[in-house]
Parts: sequence; structure tokens; C-alpha cells
Amino acid sequence: MKNNKIGIDITDNKRFLTYINDEKKYSKILSKDEINVYKRFTSDKRKVEYIASRFSCKEALYKATNIKF
Repeated sequence: MKNNKIGIDITDNKRFLTYINDEKKYSKILSKDEINVYKRFTSDKRKVEYIASRFSCKEALYKATNIKF
């Protein structure tokens, strides 16, 4: 029988407000391709949403697979 893992990750977007203009911080979460997309956003709100969503997704995948993304 397979060990299926089901879970949910919720991230408070406010946590990432300090990441908006700090390349050192957002580079720890975003890949080079994701950074290219990120830099096209003009809205700080959208930038925070983007970073937070990528963080949540990668953290959930890591918890389920134990593989870093």
C-alpha cells in the first residue's frame, strides 16, 4: 500500500513584504526563470503574491517528496 501524503500549506503574504526589493531574499525562493517573470510585475501586491505562492508550492512539494525545488 502506498503512503499517500495529503496536506495544506497556508502562507501569510505579509511575511514576504520585505522580500519585494531584496534580491538576496527572493533569490532564495525563486528560480532564474521565476525571477524574470517576477521582475515584470509593477504592483508590489502582485510581487508579494507571486513570491508567497511559489514559496508555499515548493514547501508543500518538499514536505511531500523530501526533494528541494
